[in-house]
Amino acid sequence: MDDTRREELTALWNEEADEEWREELTAEERDFLAGLDKQYRRGLLRMCEDALTMDLIRRRFKPTAIAEVTAMRGHCRLRLRTGELYNARLSKQRTLLLEAVDPVC
Repeated sequence: MDDTRREELTALWNEEADEEWREELTAEERDFLAGLDKQYRRGLLRMCEDALTMDLIRRRFKPTAIAEVTAMRGHCRLRLRTGELYNARLSKQRTLLLEAVDPVC
């Protein structure tokens, strides 16, 4: 499959309202779209995990205690007004995990 066909399929995938057009694709084209679908699902999951992590942080710490919180590729960076710095992420049980970060790093 050439780059032009990949661009066409990506455009169809971006505008997809139904999946009927997928029925007449070659195996290679279906595999290409499966990769796009997987990336989309992974990104959506990461976005939801980030939102849940941010919510758990806000439940654990008073707003006045938080200096900054930023979502970063599957985890959050939390800096408290006391100067403490943490990587925050979800555990497998969907609870908040805080890992202290040396501020020099």
